[in-house]
Amino acid sequence: MLEVIDAQRRYRGGRGTGPVSLTVSAGEVLGVVGPNGAGKTTLFDALCGVGDLHAGIVRLDGRELGRRLPAELCGFLPEQSRLFPQLTALQACRFEAAMRRLEMEEDALGEHLTRFGCAGFRDTEVRRLSQGMTRRLGIACAFLGAPRVVVLDEPLNGLDVEGVLLFRRVLADYLDGGGMALMSSHILSVLDEVCERVILLKDGLVAATVDVPAGGAERAYLEVFGR
Repeated sequence: MLEVIDAQRRYRGGRGTGPVSLTVSAGEVLGVVGPNGAGKTTLFDALCGVGDLHAGIVRLDGRELGRRLPAELCGFLPEQSRLFPQLTALQACRFEAAMRRLEMEEDALGEHLTRFGCAGFRDTEVRRLSQGMTRRLGIACAFLGAPRVVVLDEPLNGLDVEGVLLFRRVLADYLDGGGMALMSSHILSVLDEVCERVILLKDGLVAATVDVPAGGAERAYLEVFGR
Protein backbone atom coordinates (compact mmCIF):
# COMPACT_ATOMS: atom_id res chain seq x y z
CA MET A 1 0.00 0.00 0.00
CA LEU A 2 1.09 3.55 -0.78
CA GLU A 3 0.34 6.09 1.93
CA VAL A 4 0.82 9.84 1.52
CA ILE A 5 0.27 11.73 4.76
CA ASP A 6 -0.16 15.51 4.90
CA ALA A 7 1.92 16.14 1.76
CA GLN A 8 2.38 19.84 1.15
CA ARG A 9 4.16 22.06 -1.35
CA ARG A 10 3.09 25.68 -1.50
CA TYR A 11 4.44 28.57 -3.52
CA ARG A 12 4.55 32.26 -2.71
CA GLY A 13 1.03 33.58 -2.88
CA GLY A 14 -0.42 30.33 -1.55
CA ARG A 15 -0.70 28.31 -4.77
CA GLY A 16 0.41 24.71 -4.79
CA THR A 17 -0.93 21.69 -2.98
CA GLY A 18 -1.56 20.37 0.49
CA PRO A 19 -1.82 19.21 3.04
CA VAL A 20 -3.04 16.17 1.09
CA SER A 21 -3.41 12.63 2.42
CA LEU A 22 -4.25 9.59 0.31
CA THR A 23 -3.83 5.82 0.10
CA VAL A 24 -3.52 3.45 -2.84
CA SER A 25 -3.78 -0.32 -2.48
CA ALA A 26 -2.04 -2.97 -4.56
CA GLY A 27 -3.91 -3.48 -7.83
CA GLU A 28 -5.65 -0.09 -7.60
CA VAL A 29 -5.66 3.12 -9.63
CA LEU A 30 -6.51 6.18 -7.56
CA GLY A 31 -7.81 9.01 -9.74
CA VAL A 32 -6.84 12.60 -8.96
CA VAL A 33 -9.20 15.18 -10.45
CA GLY A 34 -9.52 18.94 -10.34
CA PRO A 35 -9.61 22.06 -12.50
CA ASN A 36 -6.48 23.77 -13.77
CA GLY A 37 -4.47 25.09 -10.85
CA ALA A 38 -5.96 22.63 -8.34
CA GLY A 39 -2.51 21.22 -7.48
CA LYS A 40 -2.50 17.88 -9.30
CA THR A 41 0.74 18.37 -11.19
CA THR A 42 2.45 19.97 -8.19
CA LEU A 43 1.54 16.94 -6.07
CA PHE A 44 2.68 14.44 -8.69
CA ASP A 45 5.95 16.28 -9.37
CA ALA A 46 6.80 16.50 -5.67
CA LEU A 47 6.03 12.83 -4.97
CA CYS A 48 8.33 11.87 -7.84
CA GLY A 49 11.17 14.18 -6.82
CA VAL A 50 10.64 17.01 -9.30
CA GLY A 51 10.69 19.67 -6.59
CA ASP A 52 10.46 18.85 -2.90
CA LEU A 53 7.54 18.51 -0.56
CA HIS A 54 7.73 21.11 2.20
CA ALA A 55 6.01 18.75 4.62
CA GLY A 56 4.51 15.28 4.75
CA ILE A 57 5.40 11.61 4.87
CA VAL A 58 5.39 8.94 2.17
CA ARG A 59 5.11 5.26 3.13
CA LEU A 60 5.21 2.26 0.84
CA ASP A 61 4.27 -1.20 2.08
CA GLY A 62 4.69 0.05 5.65
CA ARG A 63 8.17 1.51 5.10
CA GLU A 64 8.65 5.22 5.65
CA LEU A 65 10.42 6.80 2.68
CA GLY A 66 10.63 10.44 3.69
CA ARG A 67 8.99 12.99 1.40
CA ARG A 68 9.21 11.34 -2.01
CA LEU A 69 9.05 8.01 -3.80
CA PRO A 70 12.49 6.58 -4.62
CA ALA A 71 13.21 6.58 -8.35
CA GLU A 72 13.82 2.83 -8.46
CA LEU A 73 10.33 2.17 -7.06
CA CYS A 74 8.38 4.76 -9.04
CA GLY A 75 7.65 5.26 -12.72
CA PHE A 76 6.57 8.78 -13.64
CA LEU A 77 4.78 10.10 -16.71
CA PRO A 78 4.61 13.91 -16.46
CA GLU A 79 1.95 15.86 -18.33
CA GLN A 80 4.58 17.52 -20.51
CA SER A 81 7.33 15.31 -21.96
CA ARG A 82 10.74 15.73 -20.35
CA LEU A 83 12.53 13.35 -22.69
CA PHE A 84 15.78 14.71 -24.11
CA PRO A 85 15.04 15.62 -27.75
CA GLN A 86 18.49 14.60 -29.07
CA LEU A 87 18.21 11.00 -27.81
CA THR A 88 16.72 8.18 -29.82
CA ALA A 89 13.78 6.29 -28.34
CA LEU A 90 16.08 3.43 -27.35
CA GLN A 91 18.60 5.82 -25.79
CA ALA A 92 15.81 7.57 -23.87
CA CYS A 93 14.68 4.22 -22.49
CA ARG A 94 18.27 3.33 -21.58
CA PHE A 95 18.72 6.70 -19.85
CA GLU A 96 15.53 6.16 -17.84
CA ALA A 97 16.79 2.77 -16.71
CA ALA A 98 20.11 4.28 -15.62
CA MET A 99 18.44 7.12 -13.71
CA ARG A 100 16.26 4.65 -11.83
CA ARG A 101 19.19 2.28 -11.24
CA LEU A 102 17.54 -0.54 -13.18
CA GLU A 103 19.83 -3.21 -14.59
CA MET A 104 18.41 -4.12 -18.00
CA GLU A 105 20.14 -5.72 -20.97
CA GLU A 106 19.83 -4.19 -24.44
CA ASP A 107 17.57 -7.02 -25.61
CA ALA A 108 15.23 -6.43 -22.69
CA LEU A 109 15.00 -2.73 -23.50
CA GLY A 110 14.18 -3.58 -27.12
CA GLU A 111 11.48 -6.04 -26.06
CA HIS A 112 10.02 -3.43 -23.73
CA LEU A 113 9.80 -0.87 -26.54
CA THR A 114 8.13 -3.46 -28.77
CA ARG A 115 5.53 -4.19 -26.11
CA PHE A 116 4.63 -0.51 -25.96
CA GLY A 117 4.37 -0.09 -29.71
CA CYS A 118 7.65 1.81 -30.04
CA ALA A 119 9.70 -0.69 -32.06
CA GLY A 120 9.12 1.13 -35.34
CA PHE A 121 10.86 4.28 -34.11
CA ARG A 122 13.38 2.92 -31.60
CA ASP A 123 16.27 4.51 -33.50
CA THR A 124 14.51 7.82 -34.20
CA GLU A 125 15.41 10.94 -32.22
CA VAL A 126 12.72 12.16 -29.84
CA ARG A 127 12.59 15.56 -31.54
CA ARG A 128 11.50 13.85 -34.76
CA LEU A 129 8.64 11.91 -33.16
CA SER A 130 4.98 12.88 -33.39
CA GLN A 131 3.11 13.82 -30.23
CA GLY A 132 1.50 10.39 -30.06
CA MET A 133 4.81 8.57 -30.53
CA THR A 134 6.43 10.73 -27.85
CA ARG A 135 3.58 9.92 -25.47
CA ARG A 136 3.92 6.19 -26.12
CA LEU A 137 7.63 6.43 -25.39
CA GLY A 138 6.93 8.33 -22.18
CA ILE A 139 4.50 5.62 -21.08
CA ALA A 140 7.08 2.95 -21.92
CA CYS A 141 9.64 4.76 -19.77
CA ALA A 142 7.17 5.08 -16.87
CA PHE A 143 6.48 1.33 -16.80
CA LEU A 144 10.10 0.33 -17.27
CA GLY A 145 11.15 -2.34 -14.79
CA ALA A 146 7.60 -2.91 -13.45
CA PRO A 147 7.89 -0.26 -10.70
CA ARG A 148 5.96 -0.63 -7.47
CA VAL A 149 4.07 2.60 -8.19
CA VAL A 150 3.37 4.54 -11.39
CA VAL A 151 2.31 8.19 -11.36
CA LEU A 152 0.50 9.15 -14.57
CA ASP A 153 -0.34 12.78 -15.32
CA GLU A 154 -2.80 12.96 -18.24
CA PRO A 155 -1.46 9.76 -19.84
CA LEU A 156 -3.87 9.83 -22.81
CA ASN A 157 -2.74 13.22 -24.12
CA GLY A 158 -1.91 12.91 -27.82
CA LEU A 159 -2.62 9.18 -28.12
CA ASP A 160 -4.59 7.79 -31.03
CA VAL A 161 -7.20 5.05 -30.58
CA GLU A 162 -4.59 2.30 -30.92
CA GLY A 163 -2.41 4.00 -28.33
CA VAL A 164 -5.30 4.33 -25.88
CA LEU A 165 -6.18 0.65 -26.23
CA LEU A 166 -2.54 -0.34 -25.77
CA PHE A 167 -2.29 1.83 -22.65
CA ARG A 168 -5.37 0.22 -21.12
CA ARG A 169 -3.99 -3.28 -21.74
CA VAL A 170 -0.63 -2.40 -20.24
CA LEU A 171 -2.25 -0.79 -17.20
CA ALA A 172 -4.53 -3.80 -16.64
CA ASP A 173 -1.57 -6.20 -16.78
CA TYR A 174 0.40 -3.97 -14.40
CA LEU A 175 -2.44 -3.91 -11.87
CA ASP A 176 -2.95 -7.68 -12.15
CA GLY A 177 0.69 -8.00 -11.07
CA GLY A 178 0.03 -6.03 -7.88
CA GLY A 179 1.16 -2.61 -9.07
CA MET A 180 -0.54 0.60 -7.96
CA ALA A 181 -1.12 3.88 -9.75
CA LEU A 182 -1.95 7.52 -9.23
CA MET A 183 -3.58 8.94 -12.34
CA SER A 184 -5.03 12.25 -13.43
CA SER A 185 -7.12 12.70 -16.56
CA HIS A 186 -9.50 15.35 -17.85
CA ILE A 187 -11.39 12.50 -19.56
CA LEU A 188 -13.55 11.51 -16.61
CA SER A 189 -15.09 8.51 -18.38
CA VAL A 190 -11.62 6.94 -18.47
CA LEU A 191 -11.29 7.31 -14.71
CA ASP A 192 -14.70 5.67 -14.30
CA GLU A 193 -13.37 2.67 -16.21
CA VAL A 194 -10.03 2.18 -14.45
CA CYS A 195 -10.54 3.60 -10.93
CA GLU A 196 -12.51 2.47 -7.92
CA ARG A 197 -11.89 5.75 -6.08
CA VAL A 198 -11.19 9.33 -7.08
CA ILE A 199 -10.01 12.28 -5.01
CA LEU A 200 -11.08 15.75 -6.07
CA LEU A 201 -8.63 18.58 -5.45
CA LYS A 202 -9.74 22.16 -4.98
CA ASP A 203 -7.22 24.91 -4.23
CA GLY A 204 -4.64 22.24 -3.45
CA LEU A 205 -6.79 20.45 -0.86
CA VAL A 206 -8.85 17.26 -0.99
CA ALA A 207 -12.42 18.45 -1.41
CA ALA A 208 -13.85 14.91 -1.61
CA THR A 209 -12.92 11.26 -1.95
CA VAL A 210 -15.56 9.28 -3.82
CA ASP A 211 -16.19 5.79 -5.10
CA VAL A 212 -16.68 5.82 -8.85
CA PRO A 213 -19.29 3.45 -10.22
CA ALA A 214 -20.25 4.15 -13.83
CA GLY A 215 -20.49 7.91 -14.30
CA GLY A 216 -19.42 8.58 -10.73
CA ALA A 217 -16.41 10.75 -11.50
CA GLU A 218 -18.39 13.22 -13.58
CA ARG A 219 -21.23 13.43 -11.06
CA ALA A 220 -18.77 14.00 -8.20
CA TYR A 221 -16.94 16.70 -10.17
CA LEU A 222 -20.17 18.56 -10.87
CA GLU A 223 -21.21 18.34 -7.23
CA VAL A 224 -17.92 19.73 -5.95
CA PHE A 225 -17.20 22.34 -8.61
CA GLY A 226 -20.71 23.10 -9.84
CA ARG A 227 -19.84 23.16 -13.54
